[in-house]
Amino acid sequence: MRRLFYLYFFFSGLAGLVYEVLWVRQFVLVMGGTVYSFTTVLVAFMSGLALGGWLGGRYADRTNHSPLLLYGILEGVVGFYCLLIPFLISGLNPLFDLLYPFISTHQLLGILLRFFFSGLLLLVPTTMMGATLPLLVRYSYRGSSDFGKTTGRLYALNTLGAVLGSFVSGMVLIPAIGQQATLYLAAGINLLIFFSVLVLWRVRGSEYSSAKPGLEVLEQSRALDFRAVLVLVFYGLSGSAAMIYQLAWTRALVLSLGTTLYVLSLILTAYIAGLGLGALLVSPLVDRLKRLWLWAGMMELLIGLSAWLVVPLFSRLPLWMALAAILLVLRGKSNQPDKPGAGHVTTQKIATATSSNFLAVSPSSPMRTTRPVVYNSGTPGTPSTGASTPAAMARPPVDPSMRQMVQSLTNLTGVALTAETAGQWRTNLQQLIKSGPGALGAIREFLEQNTDINFSALPQGTNLLGHASLRLALLDAVSSIGGPEAQSLLLDTLQTTADPREIAWLASALTKESPDQFRDQILGAVRDTIRMAAEGKLGNRDIGPLFGVLAQQGGSEAVNELRQAASGPWKYYATIAMAQLPDGSGVAELGRILNDPESANAGLRTPAIQALAQLAPENPDARNLFLEQVKKGNLPSGAWINAALAIAGEQFYIGTPPAGGVNYRSWNLRSGNQQFYSMMQPLTPEQIIQRLAFLDELKNLSNLPSATSAIENARRRLLERLPRQ
Repeated sequence: MRRLFYLYFFFSGLAGLVYEVLWVRQFVLVMGGTVYSFTTVLVAFMSGLALGGWLGGRYADRTNHSPLLLYGILEGVVGFYCLLIPFLISGLNPLFDLLYPFISTHQLLGILLRFFFSGLLLLVPTTMMGATLPLLVRYSYRGSSDFGKTTGRLYALNTLGAVLGSFVSGMVLIPAIGQQATLYLAAGINLLIFFSVLVLWRVRGSEYSSAKPGLEVLEQSRALDFRAVLVLVFYGLSGSAAMIYQLAWTRALVLSLGTTLYVLSLILTAYIAGLGLGALLVSPLVDRLKRLWLWAGMMELLIGLSAWLVVPLFSRLPLWMALAAILLVLRGKSNQPDKPGAGHVTTQKIATATSSNFLAVSPSSPMRTTRPVVYNSGTPGTPSTGASTPAAMARPPVDPSMRQMVQSLTNLTGVALTAETAGQWRTNLQQLIKSGPGALGAIREFLEQNTDINFSALPQGTNLLGHASLRLALLDAVSSIGGPEAQSLLLDTLQTTADPREIAWLASALTKESPDQFRDQILGAVRDTIRMAAEGKLGNRDIGPLFGVLAQQGGSEAVNELRQAASGPWKYYATIAMAQLPDGSGVAELGRILNDPESANAGLRTPAIQALAQLAPENPDARNLFLEQVKKGNLPSGAWINAALAIAGEQFYIGTPPAGGVNYRSWNLRSGNQQFYSMMQPLTPEQIIQRLAFLDELKNLSNLPSATSAIENARRRLLERLPRQ
């Protein structure tokens, strides 16, 4: 009978880790990043296990009910509650929408609130999971001579079940049958344990007796001395260190392994396997050892030493994984040239598993550095959604009819694009969208093939088809389909593409759907792609859309990225974006540039003056900075024309002028392939009068002929816009 319940405890551990992997995936959409989601789930899981262990231990020693029956009931409640978690997660959205106006400007507060409510939601099932161990220890207890052996055996079996659960969930179940079916399977395990316990209770109720009473007598006769208390305190600190290791090693290993479902599953497997193996090895010996406190101290010393010794390996892992990625790409090209990456998925799994299990840690954090590995082994500047990365492994089964529907959208080469053919193409795209989530597998498959059709290169292609490229059209379809899986696909594409247009589109779509939730991932994608462009890996591709993303996101992180970009070839892009940052947060950086003596030599002064001038009429800080520069005589003669027109209402924008735009000026600079334009913004009569007064003030401060001429030209243009009386 006891062996049967050992089997139950093994499978309950398996289900528990299936839940953990699922929750990390599900809460990414709530927390806005894998690192936040993983931290939330980890804290809730450990807190629940600790709370459940404490409550279960107190109750198990006092109850007269059968511990096995209570264990079965807990398993049933866990299974039922976990079935409700997806609905409870959806129920959090209205709460966060209600709180958003109060926390939108406080990012840390928003994260903490999401962490609190999400963790609270998970605390219920994890507490019940934690309570199962003391109940089974109570049932299995035979005497003090085998107490350690019994407890260690139960812990080891549960942990080894968790190892299997973390591995199978990520490597087999979720990719093969999806998250929902995997959830049903895990809950089914808990409910099956519950019903089988009830059946056995009715058939063999006499074996469901309580534990033998010797345990209470033993515990009551032994008071904890100072040394025992000290060991318990240090044991708690050891648990804290273990969690810190888990998160710190996560940060270290994301540079090599990524943040996909597979990596989370593999490293959780390695981490928990070490725990289970240790318990399995020690449990037969623990009741025979003397001076247990000394052995515990030695184990802690070995943990610290091994953690220290593994640190140098982290610096080697990026090289090992980069070399492995190159070999995998070459193998994929030689084996299956028509499907890049399809031939090396299994090898990639093995390489990732070997690395992670060797280090025996559990990393799961937002990652951006898979992108350089992918692009270093491919054509510079060619977008790729990670066909040779672990992200490609999580491909769900593709419906053949959906694959054929996606294929129909690619049949544009060699065909005259007319209004009729474009209409049929748009109809096919709408049919794909109406297919709903079932189409996502086929769309993902195409995105991972590293191919695209540039519609803007076709005569009237963008106008007739409504999209600039096929990939952008499919991404728009994903956004229209909506739902967690669609959002996950958009986020996966953001984490792997280096196409500036795609990144800008994805940033806009994700921000519109969940403001601030994916800000870290968006800024990380922009940062890595700008770095790749600076290293010459994108060729002469225009990265202007990335600066628009930085201007949209705002914040100190965006200012830092713009400062670094301004030191490169994108001086106009960077300063234009600084002027567009919300709440004038770029003014201080523009002032720093103008007060830097080296800015003139670096070619930064003129674009910074131009950007500051368009802010000066409306922003008091920008106005004072601009006046200060004029008084110091720091405005070059050539800067006055654009500066005066900016004060008169001319705004500078990154990109090409809109179709049908009039009265615009455009620039295309070879340095950094910068394309931008300017257009007059609408002004009220009061704004025109205010700007005229500002121009008069500037005219009195500067005696340069170029300044006088530029100011008079700007005044004339403003006067022409005043309504006639």
